[in-house]
Order: sequence, then structure tokens, then C-alpha cells
Amino acid sequence: MTEQSTSITGRRVRVFPASSGGWAPISGVVLAEDDITILVEDTERQRQSVIPFTAIGRIELGSHVKGAAA
Repeated sequence: MTEQSTSITGRRVRVFPASSGGWAPISGVVLAEDDITILVEDTERQRQSVIPFTAIGRIELGSHVKGAAA
């Protein structure tokens, strides 16, 4: 089985706490040490994918992701 990497650079995302059982979005800024889950919304293909993620640097929520990969 090969390891896959999904680039989310420049894609619209919603970010949720990985530890939470619900889908309550985090508000504010995700820092490097945060263990989170990312819901990637691909509006061009009209689909969503959920990926686990440990933030690299910081993610400004409500904006496009810049320079991060899962």
C-alpha cells in the first residue's frame, strides 16, 4: 500500500477538532500543534472529503489554505 499525500493548498476548507464526536467547527486560528480534521470542499467536482491533519504552521480559518499539505 502506498502512502498518499493530499495537497490542500489554495482550497476552501472547514476545520473541526479531531477529538470531537460532532462537527462543530473550530473558530479562530489553527496552530501547528493542533490535531484536527479537515473537511475539504471541492466545489468544482461538487464533493467533500474528510482528512486527518496536524497543522503545519497556522491556518487562518475562513480563508484559503496556503502552503499546507496533509
